[in-house]
Amino acid sequence: MITNYKLLITNYELLTENYILMKDIIFTSKQQKIEIKWLLASFCGAILINVFSIILYKTNWSELYTQILWVFIFTCVLYAISVGVRIAAYLLRRMF
Repeated sequence: MITNYKLLITNYELLTENYILMKDIIFTSKQQKIEIKWLLASFCGAILINVFSIILYKTNWSELYTQILWVFIFTCVLYAISVGVRIAAYLLRRMF
């Protein structure tokens, strides 16, 4: 019984040591504002593409708000593309 107690204490100490050694990820307010601007730009781009498609295919303007789910999905796609491009640019800058 005492050995199990010592094992529990040892595991607890290992857990607390690992917790202390873990590095916190800090997402500053400046970075948050930048990401919100990128997300807003992606949303505006998705709406502009929706408006362009409404004009091109001569459909009802009610699609501007009835297809908002697809606009949100396309916003996520545009945002993911922008993140990928920014990561690639960052990596290229670090390499050269």
